[in-house]
Parts: sequence; structure tokens; C-alpha cells
Amino acid sequence: EGAGRRWVVAPLDGTVNFLHGVPQCAVSVALEDAAGPAAAVVIDVLRAEEFTASRGGGARCDGRRIAVSTQSELRRALFSTGFPYDRHRHARAYTDAVAAVLTEAQGVRRTGSACLDLAWVACGRYEGHWEFNLQPWDVAAGILLVTEAGGRVTAAAGGPARPAEIVAANALLHEALRTLVAAHRPAPRDEAALRGRCPRPQRQPRHPRRTPGADADSGRRHRRAGGIGRQLRPRSVHRAGGGHGRQAVPFRPGSHDL
Repeated sequence: EGAGRRWVVAPLDGTVNFLHGVPQCAVSVALEDAAGPAAAVVIDVLRAEEFTASRGGGARCDGRRIAVSTQSELRRALFSTGFPYDRHRHARAYTDAVAAVLTEAQGVRRTGSACLDLAWVACGRYEGHWEFNLQPWDVAAGILLVTEAGGRVTAAAGGPARPAEIVAANALLHEALRTLVAAHRPAPRDEAALRGRCPRPQRQPRHPRRTPGADADSGRRHRRAGGIGRQLRPRSVHRAGGGHGRQAVPFRPGSHDL
């Protein structure tokens, strides 16, 4: 980092895929200056494809110029999306956005690598991609790839794209995709989420410990009042040898029906 520039690097984008042996992960590197991404490279290490872009110099795949799709009909468009690590907090918003796009488009894919999804928008394999609550290293290179390939990249609410919300598509379908997605934006991230943690649940107060004598006195009072102070009796079960007997059935973790 120097002279107002910095490197933004994702050494492994698609970590969960990699851990599970799913062949969809990449390396993403971007050089940013005060005006945003100036140079970018995304390497699909398993397909041996290298996507590159420079500001004002266009985008390429393995040295060949690439461009976004020219598809203009939403019903023929294929989009991609992703579910970030905070999906347990905003699952409904994410799935509602998918449902909204699915009702209008030809299909939606979720492959687990944001930088590759954006690279595939840049080369025309997808018509567009949207996602929420990412990190700068997930999208820095992909944003430049899409814009240099002739596409548009904004926030879901409009305005400049940012990691918290990104919609990238060809210029013909961008506004239609952005409108569908904008209606299902999740709530803004709080400080705990930005640090990668959820607030700790409040510990419930412990009940005061009761002595055996107090329990016995309480039971006698309930019985005198005709309440529910009686002890539970063991339920009748079948013995292994047949017939009925009365014995308690112990609880075994994991043995109960779900």
C-alpha cells in the first residue's frame, strides 16, 4: 500500500466449496486507488481460466477480450446470487429475493464464489449477479471486470456498489434485476455483524436452589390442597420377554423420535 493505492486480495474465494471438495473456488486480486479498482485479476484455479481487467483497458479471459451478455429479455436471463455467512440472520430476505427473481427469469444459480460469479457476468455466461453483506475482497476485482466488459454495477438501492449490497448485470437488464432485488434488501448490518460476531444471548437467571426438605413440604401442601403434588408414576411398557410390566424408560440423547 502506498501513494493512495492498496491491494485487495482474496487468496481463496469459495472456502466452503473448497472444504467440501466442490470445484468452484478462485483467487481474486484487485489494485485500488482513490477512484476505485484500477486493475483486477480473478483466477479460476481448477478450470485454469484467468480473468483480467484494467481501468479503461477492457476485460479479458486468457488474453481474449470479453463482453457481457446482450440478452434483453428477463424471461430468458440466467442470474446468480449467494448467501453470505450471516444467512441465519437474514435467511427470509435472501430467499424472498431469489423467489422474486425466479418468477421472472429463466433461472438462478448459487455456486458459492462471488468473484467467479462476477467474472462469469463479465464474460456473458450469466446475465447478472446480486448479493448482500459481502466483504471488499469478495467484489473488488469482479466490479472492475463487469464494468470493463460493458456491464453496470450498483447497489441494490441505487448509487455506487458497495460490499454490503451489489447488483451487477448487462446494461439491458440491470434496472429490472435491481428493482426485483431492492424490494428484499436485508436490514443494515450492525457493529457486531461487521466484526463477524452476533451479540451474545443474555444469560437467564438461575432459579434458587431448593433443599430436599423444602421440596417435601411443598409436595405435602399440594396434596392437602388437592393439587398436582403427586409424583409421576413409571409408565407401562412391554418387556423383552412379552407381557406387561411397570418400569421407567430412561432417556437416551439422540434416541427420541424427531
